[in-house]
Amino acid sequence: MEQSKFNQRRRKVDRRAAFFVRLGGLGVILAVLFIGAFLVFEVLPLIKSPKIQEIEQTVELPVSVLAGVEEFTEGAWLLGEDGHLRLFEIDSGDMVDDWPAVPLQEGERLVRAKLGINRNWISTVSSLGRLFCLPLKVETQYDEELNRSYSLTEGRVYSLLEDGFAEGIEEYCAHVGEEGVVAVLVKPDGSLAKLELVVEYNEFLDETSESFEQSSISTAEKISHVAFFDRNYLVAATREGEVLAWNPENEVLEVKEIPAGAPVTAMASLIGRGSVLVGREDGTVDRLLWLPSEEGPPKVVLGNRFEEKQEGLSAFATSNRQRVFLAVGKEGALVGQATRGEILNRFDLPEDWSFVQISPREDKLAVFLSNGQLELYPFEPGFPQVGAQSLFQKIQYEGYSSPDFTWQSTGGSQEYEPKISLVPLIVGTLKGTLWALLPSIPLAILGALYTARFLGGKTRESIKSFVELLSGVPSVILGFVGALYLAPAIQDRFLVLALTPLVLVVLTLILGAWFAKQPPARRARIRQGKAFLLLLPLYGLISWLMLSQGANIEKWVFGTSMREWATATFDITFEIRNSVVVGLAMGFAVTPLIFTLAEDAFRNVPKHLVEASLALGGTDWQTARRVVMPYARPGVIAAVMLGLGRAVGETMIVLMATGNTAITEWNPLQGFRALSANLAVELPEAPHGGFLYRTLFLSALILFGFTFALNTLAEMLRARNRRAV
Repeated sequence: MEQSKFNQRRRKVDRRAAFFVRLGGLGVILAVLFIGAFLVFEVLPLIKSPKIQEIEQTVELPVSVLAGVEEFTEGAWLLGEDGHLRLFEIDSGDMVDDWPAVPLQEGERLVRAKLGINRNWISTVSSLGRLFCLPLKVETQYDEELNRSYSLTEGRVYSLLEDGFAEGIEEYCAHVGEEGVVAVLVKPDGSLAKLELVVEYNEFLDETSESFEQSSISTAEKISHVAFFDRNYLVAATREGEVLAWNPENEVLEVKEIPAGAPVTAMASLIGRGSVLVGREDGTVDRLLWLPSEEGPPKVVLGNRFEEKQEGLSAFATSNRQRVFLAVGKEGALVGQATRGEILNRFDLPEDWSFVQISPREDKLAVFLSNGQLELYPFEPGFPQVGAQSLFQKIQYEGYSSPDFTWQSTGGSQEYEPKISLVPLIVGTLKGTLWALLPSIPLAILGALYTARFLGGKTRESIKSFVELLSGVPSVILGFVGALYLAPAIQDRFLVLALTPLVLVVLTLILGAWFAKQPPARRARIRQGKAFLLLLPLYGLISWLMLSQGANIEKWVFGTSMREWATATFDITFEIRNSVVVGLAMGFAVTPLIFTLAEDAFRNVPKHLVEASLALGGTDWQTARRVVMPYARPGVIAAVMLGLGRAVGETMIVLMATGNTAITEWNPLQGFRALSANLAVELPEAPHGGFLYRTLFLSALILFGFTFALNTLAEMLRARNRRAV
C-alpha cells in the first residue's frame, strides 16, 4: 500500500518535472523566435520604396522666377521678376515678409534663377545680362505659446556684372562659399566666361578685402550646360552631348569613359558637390564623379548610367540629405538615389509644373505650377541609400579612385556620403573566427583527449577545473590584456611565435621516440600521464628563451624584424592590433569551451569498448585514435561548432584588440571590424528609426542567422554521427 502511494507521488512529481522541462524548452524556442521576429520587424522598412501620396494642400501664390518651401513646410518663399524675395504662409496664403533683395535698373527684370545646393543662396540672372547672388535664410521665431512665425533674414547681395553681358546669358552655374563667389556663364554662341569674386580676411588687421576677376575658358566646342564639382572643378556638356571638364585654373581635365549620348537637357550638382547629374534628351540620367588620381590631376568619370528613362526630362530636383533626386519630365518624375545608382520609383506630375522641390525635411514634395499655384504632396522617401547594391556590392563613392567595399557610416555634416557595405564586417567576422579557431581547435581537442584518456584522477580533475575556471575570465579582461600587453609584446616576435609550437612538437616526438626505446623497467618508474609534468619545466624554459630572443632571431634570419621584412617583401600593411593578437586573446575564450565539451565526449566513451581494444592488444594511442575518437566524434563536432559560434559572436575582445578597422583584407598583420563589435560601437549613437539604426539591425539579423545556422548544423551533425556510431 505504502509502495503504491509512493509510486503515485513519484509519478506526479515526474509529470510536474516533465511539464516544467517542456515549459522551459518551449520558452527557449519562443525567446529565439521573438528575437528573430523583432530583428525582422526592425529591418523590414528598409525594403520599402519611396511613395508620394495624394495631394495634401493647394495654395494660390503669385507667379515667380523661383520658389521653394522652408524647413517645416509652413512657409513658401518666392523670388519675383521684380527682384523682391517674398515669404508666404502656406495655410492662409498671406504674405508675411517682403525683401527687395535685388537692385534692378529701370526696365530690368529677373529672367532665370537657381537655388544653391545647400539651399542658403539663390543665384539669378536679369534681362540685362547681370548676375546676382543673394542669401536665403528663413528665420523661425516662437512666442510664449510656442507658436511659430517666420521672417526673411536680409544679407549681402553680390552683384558680379554691373554692366551685364550685352549678348545675354544662355546658361550658368554659380557657387557661394566662405572664400567668395565663383560663376561660369554660357553665352549664346556656346563660349564660356568665368567670374570670380574672392573675399579674403586678414586676421592681423581685422580687415576684409575683395578682388574681382573675369576670364574666358577656352574651348572649341559649343557648350549648353555647366555645373560645379567640389573645389570649383567645372564640368560642361556640349550641344552634341559630349562632356568636358576643367580645373579651377581653367586647365582641361581628363574625361574618362563617358560616351557621348543624346543632347543634354539638364545638369545639377548633388549635395557635397562630389557628383553631377546629367539628363539627356532621350530621358537618360547619368551620374558623373570627380575622382582624385594618384598619378596626376583629378579626372571625371561616369559613375552610373541609370537604366530607366524619363520622357521629356528637363530638370532635376535634388535633396540636401540622402542624395535623393527627382528627374522631372513632361508628365512625371523618376525618384533615384545617386550612390546606389538606382531608380527607385516613378510618379506622375501635373503637366503645367514650373518648379519641383523636395522639402528640406524630405517629408513633402512641393510642386509650383505655371500659374503660381503651389501643390503639396506627402513624400515618404524611406531609406533610399540602403539596398543590395550598397550593402553587398562594390560601390563607386565620391572621392574614391575605384569602386570598393567600405563601411564608414557617419561623417561630420549632411554632405557626407554614408558608406554602409556589410562585406567588410562579414569578412572581419570570418577573419576573426578563423584566427581564433586556428590554434584553439587542435589545442583544445588534443588536450581534451590527453586529459580524458591518459591522465589519472586527481591530475585530470585539477586540469579540467583550471580550464573551466579559465573560461570564466571576462572577455573584456582578455581584450584589455590583448590590446595593452599582447599587441606590443609580439610585434617583433612573429617568427618565434610561429616556430615555438613547432619546436615543442618536434621535441616531444623526439623525446617520445627516445622514451619508447627505454627498457620497460625504466619506463615503469614514470606513472602513465605524469610524463608531461616532467617536461613542463623544459617546455617553459625553451619557450622563454625563444620568446625573449625573438627580436634577435628575426634580425638574424631576415636582417630586420619579420614585420618589416614581410611588409617590404609582400607589400602588405602591418598594424600593431592585428588578427594574430585577436587569435591569441580569443583563444583563451574559445579553447576552454571546446576543451570542456570535447573532454566530456571522450570520457563518456563506454569503458567496455576501451577495455576490449586493450584486451585485443591495442596500445593506448591506437585505442584513443581508432576507438575513442570515432565514438566521441559527434560530441567533438558539436564542441567545435559551439566554439565557432562563440568566436563569431565575440564582441569585447574583437573590439579592443583589433583596432576596429573595417577592411576586406585577409592579411593577418592587419586588424578588422566584426559584426558584433560594430553593433557595440555604432548602435548607441545611431538615431532611432534612421537608416543606420535599421542597417545595424540588419547586420544583427545576419549575425543571428549565422549563429543559429551554426548551432543547428552542429546538432544535425551530432545526431547524424551518433546514428552512424
